[in-house]
Amino acid sequence: MAKSRFVIWIEYFPVRCLIAVFNRLPVTFLPAFAELLGALARILVRSARKTAEINLDLVYGLRKTTDEKNTIIRESFRSNIRTFGEFINFPRLSNEMLLSKTSCTTLNRIDSALSKKKGIIFCSIHLSNWYWPAAYAGARGYATYAVDRPLDNPLLDSMMRAIGTQKNLHLIPRSAATRTCLRLLRENKIIALMTDQNAAVGGIFVPWFGHFASSMAGASFFHRLSGAPVHCGHSIRQPDGTFSVEYSEEIPMTGDDTENMRRIFAHFEKVILSCPEQYFWMHPRWKKRPEGETSFYGKLRV
Repeated sequence: MAKSRFVIWIEYFPVRCLIAVFNRLPVTFLPAFAELLGALARILVRSARKTAEINLDLVYGLRKTTDEKNTIIRESFRSNIRTFGEFINFPRLSNEMLLSKTSCTTLNRIDSALSKKKGIIFCSIHLSNWYWPAAYAGARGYATYAVDRPLDNPLLDSMMRAIGTQKNLHLIPRSAATRTCLRLLRENKIIALMTDQNAAVGGIFVPWFGHFASSMAGASFFHRLSGAPVHCGHSIRQPDGTFSVEYSEEIPMTGDDTENMRRIFAHFEKVILSCPEQYFWMHPRWKKRPEGETSFYGKLRV
């Protein structure tokens, strides 16, 4: 059911006010403001905090103490608030400033992949500022077309898409993904897919940190139809607020979707474990279970 105009504006107005605050903050104040908002969100959004606790128990078990896991959760909330602030500040961040805040030694892998004239299937995850690898590529002259689910609020959705476009990041609605992505790959473009979200409908079960997780196999699907090389990419936020960006070597693909996604996930598992405090642990990644299995999240509403 479509939202009423009243509900749309009620949702839009506070977000717009928050954006106005972020846009007027000196960049040096962003970490402290993110710390404050992250602490509030951790206290007020109980379901998100509890989801993160369950996820970390699934990943680490007894290999980390409760205090260590709580530290990761606290930093994860803070990191994600910073990502929001950094994203909405893209319009006032020139390409020159963005490049000066980024270190990357693997950009040549994009050129190498594009030389095959089949486009690139670029896989990413919700780590650090997950927009940054695409924005950095955009500042270097490479447009990225990312598949996403449009927000339920059309005003917020339009605003987010406009911000991304300013950094050469173009969002493709999932409803038009197959036709649009195949066309873009034929045109030797870069398409981007987020690979670490629970697939509520469809999907295949692939091991994710040792537990089966319902996953979309878009990367394998598009590779099979186009022959485009598959690469992974991520950013890691540094203590001084800059980012290191890495684009992986080509991930070898097979004829099996499950094995292909397992290879992609194995790459990202290592990356996440290297900086777990920057990952988005509040997402119920293991929500959908194989038939006969009970929910990891119990009666928690996720």
